[in-house]
Amino acid sequence: MLLPALLACADRGPLTARPLDPDVEGIDEGLLLSGGPAGDWVALAVDGADRVALTDEGSWVRWRFDAGSLVEVARGRLEVQGARGLARTPAGWLVATDSELLYVDASLAGPPTMRSPAPLPDVTAVGRTEGEVLVLARGAGMLSDEPVALREVSGFEPVALSPLGEADLMLVEQGGLGARSAVRWSRWSGTAIRGDGEPVSLGQLAGSEALPLGRVAAATEGRRVELLWRDPSSWRGGSVWVRAHWTLPMPTIEGAEVVPYALEGSTVHELARSCVTACPRGDDGSVVRGLTRWELRWTWEAVPAPEPLGCRVTDARAHVELKVHLPAWDPPADVDPDLLDRFPAYLDGLAAHERDHVRLVLEAAREGEGVLPTLTCAEAEERARRWVIDLRLRHQELDFRTGHGASQGARLSGG
Repeated sequence: MLLPALLACADRGPLTARPLDPDVEGIDEGLLLSGGPAGDWVALAVDGADRVALTDEGSWVRWRFDAGSLVEVARGRLEVQGARGLARTPAGWLVATDSELLYVDASLAGPPTMRSPAPLPDVTAVGRTEGEVLVLARGAGMLSDEPVALREVSGFEPVALSPLGEADLMLVEQGGLGARSAVRWSRWSGTAIRGDGEPVSLGQLAGSEALPLGRVAAATEGRRVELLWRDPSSWRGGSVWVRAHWTLPMPTIEGAEVVPYALEGSTVHELARSCVTACPRGDDGSVVRGLTRWELRWTWEAVPAPEPLGCRVTDARAHVELKVHLPAWDPPADVDPDLLDRFPAYLDGLAAHERDHVRLVLEAAREGEGVLPTLTCAEAEERARRWVIDLRLRHQELDFRTGHGASQGARLSGG
């Protein structure tokens, strides 16, 4: 006799919200939600001004923000089990379950207009971009009807995707703390790798350490992501929705400390204007986009030697300080998509150029440790002085030969 009462509890009432103040860097805004359908959130989609969220039991709710408040627009239930993904199409919606793909009209109210077997087991995300349907599973994928290789990111559990430029996608990962990282996936190569065979990191979700355990639904727009999850601390089935942003990872340079400086802007012109005050300056006072500041000196033990040698050098040791200044950029919501597509390659090219500057210093340091112990003290003093002078000339030659890294990819504008 308790069954009707239990079924009545499955619907938790109208969806309402109040502001969330997580005080976590990178989370732009958030809401604490009450009510809504039963089940775990498995998919979240942006549909114009609306958000559509789907549970694993097939229940869905549509809401929008009006004057800063959440307004529930509609809700319903699809006759499916094991829902996994939701994507908007021109004609309606594509819904993925663990056993089939369904096409549903724009209202989500009617019966499916088409069904097809799911092309992959363990479906975790589905999306549509530039006329192509992309179905993703753990370590595998289907683009339209063609398989795509995701071997290089085996174990990667995507929960959402969005276009990046003309050829690539951003895949948002389901991690132990929710959606916390992303990779760049190239549709041309069918892989998500870079030259050294490691997954291409697009960055970490700022504030991800504050996200809870459990299943999370995600929707993406460029480098912004929206997350929706059930609050495990709420027995009433409350939920949390946040909009956050991804941070571009700073390159690492072995042997040097990377010192970021902040650029601001949504276009190449705005970044260039920001650089006037934010970018470092070289020894001649000119503005540069990347800069390696270095200090190199040697110390050694001196032992007496017969006249006229005076003393000889033993156990020479180099002391190196290296700081590489590189730009850090947090793309704003209105960023130029083309700039968003090109900036990671620009940063990689700039880092490659500064690595060459670092290499010159470290090579000189090692060379000195090998040569100085063969010299007299006077010869060592003169040789160390000449090394520093020669090293400055090598840095200048490197900048001249590469156009300060332009030939290595450190160029944002054409020409």
